[in-house]
Amino acid sequence: MKRLLIACVILALTGCGDNHSEFNGVYICKIGQIVNSEVAAQGSEYSFPLVVVKAKMTFKNGVMTIHGMKSGDYVGHEMALTAAPVTPDGRKIMSEREFKYDDGVVSEDFFPKYGIATITIGNPRYDGIMQQLTNCKKEQE
Repeated sequence: MKRLLIACVILALTGCGDNHSEFNGVYICKIGQIVNSEVAAQGSEYSFPLVVVKAKMTFKNGVMTIHGMKSGDYVGHEMALTAAPVTPDGRKIMSEREFKYDDGVVSEDFFPKYGIATITIGNPRYDGIMQQLTNCKKEQE
C-alpha cells in the first residue's frame, strides 16, 4: 500500500499520466478567413495563403502545432488544462475546460469540445496578430 501511495505521489509531481492524451491527435480545422485576411494584409509570417480554407493542427501533450502557415509550422508552447471553476462551497460549476498558455505576449488556446484553436501574439489592435481555427475535427486513427 505504501508503494502505491509513493507511486501516485511521484506521478502527480512529474505530471505523468496527466497529459490528457484523449485530446492528442491530428485535427482538420477551418481557417478564420476574415482574421487571416487581416493578418495576410499586415504581411505577417503567421498567415495562411488566402486560397487555403482548411489547415491541419496537431495536438500532443498540451502542445499545438499549426501546419501550413507562410513561415511553415507554428509550434506552440506547452499549455495547461484549466480547471473547472469552483463555487465558494466547493461545487464545480459545469464549464468546459480549455488548454491555455499566456505569457503576456503570446496567448494560445485550444477548446477541444468546441473545436476552436487561437493564437495571439502581441495586441492585435496595435500591430499584433491573431489567428483562429474553428470547427476542428479530430481525424480518425
